[in-house]
Amino acid sequence: MDEKEFFSLLRQSNSLDLGASDFDLKKNKKLLDFSSAIRNNFHFSERQEYIDLAKDFLADQKSAEDFCLSFMAIYEGIGDEVAQMQKDESLELTNFLKTSQSELASQSKLEDLLLEIYDTCDSSFCI
Repeated sequence: MDEKEFFSLLRQSNSLDLGASDFDLKKNKKLLDFSSAIRNNFHFSERQEYIDLAKDFLADQKSAEDFCLSFMAIYEGIGDEVAQMQKDESLELTNFLKTSQSELASQSKLEDLLLEIYDTCDSSFCI
């Protein structure tokens, strides 16, 4: 992924007024693709935290409710951190732009699993 293009799109997006239409759909889609890759790579980089949480739950060291609360805190915390880094146009984002070919399959499986767990935890607290 092209870092210069990402930061250019991010800068343009951050500088727009909410009602402005200067940011066309093609640019918006490209920025969303970059953002999605960053979030996925960030979650992948924190996989050990997710694994440790699951191990605690499976060893009966955490209740289902505590697991869900902890899981959602990690998951949403990463989303919030990425959003803040994008708002700040942090150069640290470059650490999460690239994905090696060998990581793609593992990352995709983890992403699917995390979304499924998130949906399960989220729906368990919605009555």
